[in-house]
Amino acid sequence: MVVYISEECIKNDNLENTVNYVEIYNIVKNEIENQRYNLIEFLAERIAEKIHSFYSKPITRIIVRIRKPSAPINGILDYAEVEVDKNYG
Repeated sequence: MVVYISEECIKNDNLENTVNYVEIYNIVKNEIENQRYNLIEFLAERIAEKIHSFYSKPITRIIVRIRKPSAPINGILDYAEVEVDKNYG
């Protein structure tokens, strides 16, 4: 997962000007453990929406990538993957 904030927020070494990755982890964990989704595409979109709505900071872009190991596909592969790229700027 990648979260971009406006450049004004990253010009100094101040934790108040960025996102808290523990909070982001908890948002993702809550969605995966407490909700049921049929599509990883929908899950990725939902996670991006939750992160964006959680912060009042000017987030300009969120990229959520979800990998599903052992996807039920008849073939040789390590995982199925989806990426959602949301621009808010």
